[in-house]
Amino acid sequence: MRTFATGPGYGGLVVYGAAAKEPFFAALDAYMTPGGGSNDPKSAINPASTLQLVNGEWTPGFLNVYMYADEDPNPRALQNFTAIPAENVVFGGAALHDSWVSISSSLAGMATQEDRTLFWAITFKADRRAIDIVAKAFYAGASNELKHVEGLSMVISFQPLTKPFLEASKRQGANIMGLDPDEDGRHFAGILFPTWKLARDDEAVYSFTRKAAAAMEEQLRKLDLFNPYIYINDGAKGQRPFDSYAHGVHVARLQEIQAKYDPDGFLRDHFQHGFELAPVGSPRRQHAEL
Repeated sequence: MRTFATGPGYGGLVVYGAAAKEPFFAALDAYMTPGGGSNDPKSAINPASTLQLVNGEWTPGFLNVYMYADEDPNPRALQNFTAIPAENVVFGGAALHDSWVSISSSLAGMATQEDRTLFWAITFKADRRAIDIVAKAFYAGASNELKHVEGLSMVISFQPLTKPFLEASKRQGANIMGLDPDEDGRHFAGILFPTWKLARDDEAVYSFTRKAAAAMEEQLRKLDLFNPYIYINDGAKGQRPFDSYAHGVHVARLQEIQAKYDPDGFLRDHFQHGFELAPVGSPRRQHAEL
């Protein structure tokens, strides 16, 4: 097994209130701007906006798990986030840690295994117009259509696709994703991430999220802000991530492997959900969509 050593790091989980909206997105924009913090390969962020239904009232918020893989208590790459006024922080904070692994693990404290969860992947440019389109479709739509859903929480995660990250992927991993560091290096591999309490609401949440994502894509395409890449870890049932990797050039090879080792589609049909490999219009694809 190939391993690598870990070392000290700076960072942590920080949760912000609604008043942090403008400084939060200003910091995110500064981080993603060419020459900003995203150019430093030692830095990493996992920012998100949130909307929760609490006692019948919608409550917005923001959070970020950021870290710097070095023993620097004031890393320049993260200075726009660390400069957000303390009065906007409602939970958490950043500090030096003996190992940066403990920083990335802190996000687990925000999750619960009791909730029902959906991930839906959507990629778009690191542009405030794109953020506004995604947030409006997801949050305003949920406010109108999912009021009845018990324990509903809506999260949009903005996972950066940075130039250093894509360059390293291309250099060390043969660029299986097919992403170009120059063309795709200032994008977010976004996640639409609703959680809720009861199984009876599964279909309502899934249908809404699928419809909201389609509306986002339509608007983003009009402004050339959409990217068809689907991050497979965060894809939902019905999405086709394999087609988005390198414009689908790997699909034929994957179909050959599937035909050889799983000709009856057992893995596809008996996982929680598998991603369809059969081409559009094939009998297998049509059966899967029924």
